[in-house]
Amino acid sequence: MEFRQALPAGFAAITPVRLCGRDREGRTMKKTIAVLLAALPVALFSACRAEERPPEAEEAAPVVAEMHAVANPEGALEEIYAGIDIKEIEPADDQLMESLGFDLWDIEEYAVRYSSGRYGLADVFILRPHVNDYDSVRESLETVKLDRIRKTEEYDVLGSHRIAEEAQIYQYGSYLIMLMLEDNSAAAEIVQRYIPSTEVSG
Repeated sequence: MEFRQALPAGFAAITPVRLCGRDREGRTMKKTIAVLLAALPVALFSACRAEERPPEAEEAAPVVAEMHAVANPEGALEEIYAGIDIKEIEPADDQLMESLGFDLWDIEEYAVRYSSGRYGLADVFILRPHVNDYDSVRESLETVKLDRIRKTEEYDVLGSHRIAEEAQIYQYGSYLIMLMLEDNSAAAEIVQRYIPSTEVSG
């Protein structure tokens, strides 16, 4: 009696084998080999699929990490204020930030210079909010701007009221920025050199 062992497509058929009582071990061996050959493509396919990873997933994390590694907000502030001659400008600390209405739990990093306003206005806020807190941090920046506008209506020193009204609030990369200076355009160019980004949105 003869039979032909069926194999998956793509495999050569096994040569017909005559079975007899004495060849049971050989028959078992051939069946085992046939099953292993049939399972081999499935195992290889699964291994290849496990190794496949979208190139975007591999590249995205290093790009973000590199951007944050090279971003230097303090360097931007130093260059901006190198050309500003106004008294009573101080780096903001946690106490000042909270007094201005910011929730520090919303902010991952900040670099801020804040003027007293008695000798003019020259404020810069460079803030990196946590991912889900951009809206609340932006609202706080808008509140600071409105407060400056209101106060300079009563006490306008060296064009402070106009500077407050023309303050710019925008997102650059992962940072929210407010520029309240005589020359916001020049400051924005400095920020771009110290905080890399491929897109600016206002």
